[in-house]
Order: sequence, then structure tokens, then C-alpha cells
Amino acid sequence: MGEWDSGLRLSAEDVEALERVAGMEGPVVVVNLFALRDQAVYDGDRDGPCSGVEAMLRYAAVSRERVAAVGGRFVHRGFGGHAVWGRGERWDLVVVARYPSGAAVLELFRDPVYLDVYRHRRAAVSDQRVVVSPPLP
Repeated sequence: MGEWDSGLRLSAEDVEALERVAGMEGPVVVVNLFALRDQAVYDGDRDGPCSGVEAMLRYAAVSRERVAAVGGRFVHRGFGGHAVWGRGERWDLVVVARYPSGAAVLELFRDPVYLDVYRHRRAAVSDQRVVVSPPLP
């Protein structure tokens, strides 16, 4: 695993996938689908009890500026998302971001401020899907 992933607690498969993302040239879009816990689950008592929504809002309050620091921006953030086709999955939160490159996505995961605030995301989320896609040629 890379030196950058210590705060993220990624599996070896996740690290390998992120390293593939880092090689994507040109702009990429990241689609995040989140299922949130009713009650956030933190390691230790540093952050106190709160709902999954509150924990995600703590994460969002800092992540926006950190995404911007690597050249990215959010193009959509919204509560509630229903699959129209497929397995009928329901998501509590849908977030779409655009980055200048896959390397910029990986740069975010090297940012110590982002790594610190990521604990709120980890506490808030019970399930997620994250898809990174470059544009069509």
C-alpha cells in the first residue's frame, strides 16, 4: 500500500484501483453514492455522538475546500437517490465531482487535512459506491 493511504483504511484492492485512477489523463468525474448510518460510528470519543448526516456534513464542510485545492469541484450534491434501472438501490446521498486528472484525485488522498476529516466520512457511511470515469474520446 502507498504511503498516502494510512488515514483511509483501504483494502489492497482499493489501493490498486486508486493507483489505476492516478494514471488517468485529462479530466475525470467521480460519482459517489452513499448510504448513511442513523448514528455515526467513530473510533474513540474524539468527535462525540452524532447522526450519520451530521458526520457527513462535518466531512463536507472541509472536503469542498480540499477538493478545490487539488483543482476539483463538486458538480452535484444531493440527498436521496433512487435507481431507476438496475437493482432498485436507494442511496441517501449522491455526490459528483470533477477533477483535472486522476492524479489530482490521488493528490487529495495525500492531503493531511483531508485525511484528518475523512474520519467523519468513515463514521457516517454504512455503504458506498465510488466510480471514477474519464470522458469519452
